[in-house]
Amino acid sequence: MESSECQGELGRDTKVGKRPRRGCSKVQRYSVTSMQSSLVSSYMCFPVGVKMINEEKKKELEAATFKRLVSHLQKNTDLQNIDLMNLAGFCRNCLSKWMVEEAEKMNITLDYEKVRADIYGMDYSEWKKKYQKPIE
Repeated sequence: MESSECQGELGRDTKVGKRPRRGCSKVQRYSVTSMQSSLVSSYMCFPVGVKMINEEKKKELEAATFKRLVSHLQKNTDLQNIDLMNLAGFCRNCLSKWMVEEAEKMNITLDYEKVRADIYGMDYSEWKKKYQKPIE
């Protein structure tokens, strides 16, 4: 079993070993310290490749994650677009534009204003009146 010295979260003089997990292409990470030879209670699995799940399931997960992000942004109306842009480099409008752009790559035509209404959960003008704060 290969191991290497690690100065990370597991602490000083910690060795991290790797062994293949039976039946999958993942690697389990565990720690062995000089004082302790048992496995750490929680394993961190890292994919050897992106083939952890099939492409259909991966797309379903990505879609569900995107829906969750949109829902989160719709519920958290106190989070202003300008703050999103400053902190994350994107905003609700960016998500709308990206969706329209990705649709165009698939030869699908989407109306930007309708997509933006879907992202905001209402017409943009309505959201702006209700929730947008003046720039200070």
